[in-house]
Amino acid sequence: MTSPFERGRKLLHFLAVAAQLLLLTLVVHVFQIETSSGFVALTPLLFGGFIIHAWLPMRYRLPFFVVLTLASIVALFGMTAGLWLIGISLLLIGAAHLPIPYWYRVGLVVVIGVGLALLREGVVQTPWAGMVVPIVSAIFMFRIMLYLYDLRHENSKATIWQRLGYFFMLPNIVFPLFPVVDYKTFLRTHYNKEEIEIYRKGLLWMYRGVIHLLLYRVVYQLLPDVEALPGLAGVFLGMVFTFGLYLRVSGLFHLIVGILCLFGFNLPETHHLYFLSSSFVDFWRRINIYWKDYMMKLVFYPVYMRLRHLGLTTALVIATLVVFIGTWFLHSYQWFWLRGDFPVTAMDLIFWGFLGVTVAVNSVLEANRGRKRVLTKQAWDARAATVLAVKTVAFFSMMSILWSLWNAESLAAWWLKVRSVGESGPMDYVVALLVFAAAVGIGVAVQFVIARTATWRKQWSPSPWWGVSFRSAVMALLLLPSVPLVYKMTSHQLKSTLALVKSDGLNSKDAERLEQGYYETLTRSGSFGSKLWEQQVTNTLFWEPLETTGASRAVEGKLYPAELVPETTVSFKGATLQTNRWGMRDREYTRAKPPQTYRIALLGASNPMGSGVANEQVAENVVEERLNREHAGDPFARYEILNFSVAGYGLLQQVALMRTDRVFAFDPDALFYIAHPREARRTIRRFVEAISRGIPEEFTFLHEVIHQAGVTEDMSTSEQEARLTPFAETLVRWGYKQLAEQSRAHGVVPVWVYWPTLDADDDVDLEEVAFLAGMAREAGMVTMSIQDAFQGRDRVSLRIARWDSHANAEGHRLLAEQLYAQIWEHRNEIGMTGTDPAVTQHTEDNAENPLGGGD
Repeated sequence: MTSPFERGRKLLHFLAVAAQLLLLTLVVHVFQIETSSGFVALTPLLFGGFIIHAWLPMRYRLPFFVVLTLASIVALFGMTAGLWLIGISLLLIGAAHLPIPYWYRVGLVVVIGVGLALLREGVVQTPWAGMVVPIVSAIFMFRIMLYLYDLRHENSKATIWQRLGYFFMLPNIVFPLFPVVDYKTFLRTHYNKEEIEIYRKGLLWMYRGVIHLLLYRVVYQLLPDVEALPGLAGVFLGMVFTFGLYLRVSGLFHLIVGILCLFGFNLPETHHLYFLSSSFVDFWRRINIYWKDYMMKLVFYPVYMRLRHLGLTTALVIATLVVFIGTWFLHSYQWFWLRGDFPVTAMDLIFWGFLGVTVAVNSVLEANRGRKRVLTKQAWDARAATVLAVKTVAFFSMMSILWSLWNAESLAAWWLKVRSVGESGPMDYVVALLVFAAAVGIGVAVQFVIARTATWRKQWSPSPWWGVSFRSAVMALLLLPSVPLVYKMTSHQLKSTLALVKSDGLNSKDAERLEQGYYETLTRSGSFGSKLWEQQVTNTLFWEPLETTGASRAVEGKLYPAELVPETTVSFKGATLQTNRWGMRDREYTRAKPPQTYRIALLGASNPMGSGVANEQVAENVVEERLNREHAGDPFARYEILNFSVAGYGLLQQVALMRTDRVFAFDPDALFYIAHPREARRTIRRFVEAISRGIPEEFTFLHEVIHQAGVTEDMSTSEQEARLTPFAETLVRWGYKQLAEQSRAHGVVPVWVYWPTLDADDDVDLEEVAFLAGMAREAGMVTMSIQDAFQGRDRVSLRIARWDSHANAEGHRLLAEQLYAQIWEHRNEIGMTGTDPAVTQHTEDNAENPLGGGD
């Protein structure tokens, strides 16, 4: 019988674990860790489930874990999608247990998989497939192989709860990218040690996972700025930061395994100091350990055993190469289930091929001369320590290069960036050598300290409370700046750093790349675990692209790629999108302008189109309604704002649209062009997209730019962008001039409106706004700016979803307030007073105010 003292000790340790989990949960909420995946929404169920689970009798704990997972599926996915997810999962598990020969069961599972693939591809249409199939795939695409393999060699029967628990793992429902947990390991490690010890280990893994994910955010948000550095520094730092993006995968896997430990599954670590690898074999052993074990079990050993008669070295080389060929294939296989396409790219072949050959060579060398001891050895030898440090730093540099190559769009695009190293001077190489030497020196020093403290560390057995105290202190420090009083006292620099770490959105580079996905498949979106990859998976699960809703259709022979379909009603990003008979996302209007009506034609992209909000909530509709409510008859009887915005359009596409009869046929009094941040870069990207479709002959100026830039159709998009970037300002000036001249020729006042977005948490770049406004004024446009619409507000709360930076209804209301104020302030200049606009006076006024209005 347990003594009162033992029960008290157990309670105290459990309360310490619960307190740490509560602190960690608060950190997750404050920093919005993996909100887009649904993890933040899962944390209350996770915390409450852990408390109940830990105090249940042992025989009830596994059933409770399964029931908690099933309940969470229904809670997060809804009743219909949740039940379909559970039903399909049970069908697959049941197929593996039918009383028929083994290979028949395997064949039946394959048939079900083909059916799911047809759902994934949209060949069979269902309302729930887009959300359910990727998660079912994430659960079964690898584990069902291990399960069937181990069923064939099963010695002792597992219980129904053990079998269900292996597939219905709680964190898998929010993390599609999931470590390949071995079935036998899953069964063997369940409460195989004292429960408090397992819980502490789980908290340690979760703590490390959160730290990795926060570090990943810093690396990810700084990556575009680093790549802008010239010469050797920019190239190498860009490569290192790209390799650093893998922190996302290791962070997620630590978090996932930590959660499973909280429910008694004492699983081993998934990654082990992989940035300190000293060779390709060492790297293979340290990074994604579960995947390595999976491939060794299902591929390497079966192939090796069959080929032993050819000689051990031959069998070793062939089996290793087969492992990496299989890894490449299964990488694309996983991509298909989670993203919907099966990429076969040269970059994948180069990366996995090179890795496979080098690991095979390293394996043969190790087999012939024995495995070298690694960084953790305790015997001090200055020469050996220096050699190991040099190898570690050199391998990290080599792996950074290889990783950047893998993430590049093409070999030509990668080389285009790398060749800028030639712009470096002698001092750049001196600095690089000094950095390398410093890194080696640090490595040697670390080994020295490890060796000298080996005996002391063996003798000193620190209390577990040391770890509890340290981690609790770190989490408390992370939470401290969120206290309002403390936040007010922090410096601007610290606030900027906190904003960077708290940012869970796309960086500027990926935000632009994702925008291309409206009408064209991205040619390259990075390796697994990148934020853009995760963003696209999330969009796949919860958002349907506009072009697949039926509200958009492709256009041939035009500079713009698509247009909205007239008289269409669809659900788009969680809101109803309706188009009128003219193909506008707007209310109905007559083509002929009614008497005593003031009309504005508004040209923009997805933000002014109102992605993710209802028609009546779009900012231009709110402004139109207010103008008619407050100023009907003053002096016009009615005011109309016709929204010609289409998602995916840029400046050049708006120029092309304006040249058709679609805009001026409605006899507008003013034309509002909506400009966004990074106008020049957006214009270049849209230009490159248009080149791939073919530039119409009528745009002679654009053909001249293409010729002067030396751009050809066979170039990669990255090289085209690099060659066209010097012409960015020229293209923007030309676009603004086209808008102004065409408008004036039709008696329409051209207006440039700066419209902020919610892509990032930082403030609007005032210098960029002023520069763009200056170019617009030079072209003869009235300039307005609603840059302060979101000032003082939490930008994330104004998005339609955590993973989607388009403004929600409240965001559009704030935009509408500023736009209304700007329109009314400039009513004389845009002819809203019933008289001709005073263009000259407008130009003089704007000379005093570079932003053309507003504070």
